Amino acid sequence: MRNSHQGKDCVRAGECGENGRRRSHHKFLHPPEEFGNRKVSSKAESVSNPSSPSSRTLTTVTSDVTEGNTEQATDEHLHITTLTSAQYQEFVSLRTVPVWLSAKGKKIKVNTVLDDACTVSHVNEEVAGALGLSATYEKLTVNVLNENVETFDSMAISLILESCDGNVKVLFKALTCPRRVTGSYKIVDWQEYQDRGPHLSVCKFSHPAADPIVDVLIAQDQLDLHFSKCDVRGNSGEPLARLRPLGWSCVGHSGKRTLLETRGRV
Repeated sequence: MRNSHQGKDCVRAGECGENGRRRSHHKFLHPPEEFGNRKVSSKAESVSNPSSPSSRTLTTVTSDVTEGNTEQATDEHLHITTLTSAQYQEFVSLRTVPVWLSAKGKKIKVNTVLDDACTVSHVNEEVAGALGLSATYEKLTVNVLNENVETFDSMAISLILESCDGNVKVLFKALTCPRRVTGSYKIVDWQEYQDRGPHLSVCKFSHPAADPIVDVLIAQDQLDLHFSKCDVRGNSGEPLARLRPLGWSCVGHSGKRTLLETRGRV
């Protein structure tokens, strides 16, 4: 076909003839019959995340539809190229330490983060529920990074906080948090990374809770738990260990890396 007219005006083209059509376009413009008759269906269902007290709602596709065959169901034939680049992210440790929480005859081991930049201590609401604690909800407004303000329902609770070695046992008052206090951050088990420097060999790190999520934030209202008994450092840039009343903690790069995969499509 020449470029001076459209297919419908071409006097040299024959009729399509596809499925009885008589227009003057090429029959290849019709999608294959198997695509034209295909019905794509999906069934979505809600799944509650048991690890969050305010259960996120996730949507899953239960049919066998994938991204590839939904693209084939369109009228256009596309060539998709996926570009993949791999990057590694090294784990950086916060000032975390495991402790025991107890109330109403129940006891649970959790991971805590010591944060002297916060004024009020917090406990994940799901932990309070596991210990059988309950109280009246009140609206709590907190200031977060970038001058943002968040408001959520919270309970004031009291429980016993105990160090893993049993040397410290105190009354611990805190407010519940409906979300994890440090998001999806997972603690570093420094017992596995004491070879990061010979200076760490003198530190007796406690074994963390089975769930690597942080459940408690210990703030300025518990100053007696923040003071340093001993600091141990190595060469410049190596992890820094500190002994506090609740035990040893360490900050810095652990050497553990996770693969981050970035995908792009053209």
